[in-house]
Amino acid sequence: MAPTRKTDTNDRENRERHRSRYEESIRRHKIRKALYFGLGIVLLIVVIVAIKVTGDTKKYTTYKVKKSVDRSVSADAGCMAYAGSVLTYSVDGASCMDTNGSQIWNITYQMQNPLVDIRGEYVAIGDYNGDTLYVMNKSGKQGEIAVPMPIRRFSISANGYVAVITGNTSGQAIYVYSRSGEQVGYFHVTMKDSGYPFDISVSDQGKLIAVEYLYIEEAVSREGYMSRVAFYNFGSVGRNFNDQYVSGYDYSGEVIGCLKYMNDKNSFSLSPDRLVFYSGKEIPKTCKEIPLEREIRNYYYSDSYVALVSDSETSDHRYQVDVYSINGRKGSFQIDIQYDEIVFRGGYCLVYNNAECAVYSVSGQKIFQGFFDINVSLAMLNSKNSITIVSKDNIEVLQLK
Repeated sequence: MAPTRKTDTNDRENRERHRSRYEESIRRHKIRKALYFGLGIVLLIVVIVAIKVTGDTKKYTTYKVKKSVDRSVSADAGCMAYAGSVLTYSVDGASCMDTNGSQIWNITYQMQNPLVDIRGEYVAIGDYNGDTLYVMNKSGKQGEIAVPMPIRRFSISANGYVAVITGNTSGQAIYVYSRSGEQVGYFHVTMKDSGYPFDISVSDQGKLIAVEYLYIEEAVSREGYMSRVAFYNFGSVGRNFNDQYVSGYDYSGEVIGCLKYMNDKNSFSLSPDRLVFYSGKEIPKTCKEIPLEREIRNYYYSDSYVALVSDSETSDHRYQVDVYSINGRKGSFQIDIQYDEIVFRGGYCLVYNNAECAVYSVSGQKIFQGFFDINVSLAMLNSKNSITIVSKDNIEVLQLK
C-alpha cells in the first residue's frame, strides 16, 4: 500500500505543477493582451494628435475663386456678416443676401445714424436718438418696437430679446423687450445713484443683462471716476433679488471701454488697465483678471475668444495680437497688415483690410497670407481654408490651396 500512497502524492504534485503553469500562462497572456491594448491606445492617440497638429499647421500659399456672384448696393451702404449671409444697411433701409446672391429679406425705414447689433440669427436696427427698433431674423421682420425715450445704445440676444439704453435731458432708463415688442423689464437710472449707463450686453438666451455704469464724482475715487459692471437676471433666480440685480464689480479710477457677452454664460470687460472675464448662468462671477501692460489699439471677440491688438515692440512688425479665452492667453502673433477687422471661426482668425488678408490659428500659427483681386468691404472666415469676400459689386468664395 505504501507505493500507492507515494504514487498518489506524485500525481497531486504533478497536477499542482500543471495547474501553476497553466495559471501562469494565463496571467502572462492577460498581461501581454493588456500591454498590446495599451500600446494600441497610445499609438492611436499619437496618430490623432499628429493628424490634428498637421491639420492645424498646414499652410496655404494661394487660392482659387470657387464662386462669384454680382451684387449692387449704394456707395454709402455698410455691410456686416450675419449668420453666414451678408447684411447691408443704410439710412433708408436694410437687406439680407446669402452668398449665392439671393435676397432673404428687405426692409425700408428712414434713419439719420443707424445702429446695428447682431447675435446669431437675430439682428436689431435702430437710429441713434430715434424711437424705433426693428428686430429681424432669417425669416424676416419679427417686431417693430416703439421706444419711449431717445435710443442711445442697444444689445440683442440670440433669441431676439433687446436691452436698450435710452436717455434725454431728464435722465436715462434701460428697457428690455421681447422680439415682438413686449416690454419685459425696465429700470430708471440716475447719475447720483447708478452713474451713467455706458455700455450694455445681453446673454444669448436673454436672461442675463450686463450694464457698465460710469461714475464721475470726486467722492467715488482719488481719480474722480469709477466704473461699475452690474449683472441683472430676468429669470426665476433674479426675482429673488432687488431690481433683479444679482452681482456687480467696481473698478476705481478706471473707464471700461466695452462690456460684452460672448455666449449664454461668459462675458468680458475691457479697460486700459485690465481684461476681465465673468462666468455664470445665474449669478455671474469674476473668473479671470488679466492685467494689461500695453496700450490696446482695438479689440475683437467671438463666442470663445477675445483678441487685443497693440503696437509691436519689435521694429520688424507693426502690431501684436494677443488672443485670450476665459482660461487665459491662448496665443500671440505679430502682423504687418494695416488691418480693418479681425474675425474668428472656431480656432482660427482672419485679419484683413480691403486689399489683403492673413489667417492664423488662435495659438499664433500663420497658415495663409495673400492679396484680394477686388476691393473688399467685408470678409468672413468660413473655415480655416475658405473665405467669403464682399465688395460693392461682388460676393466671392475663396478656397485656399
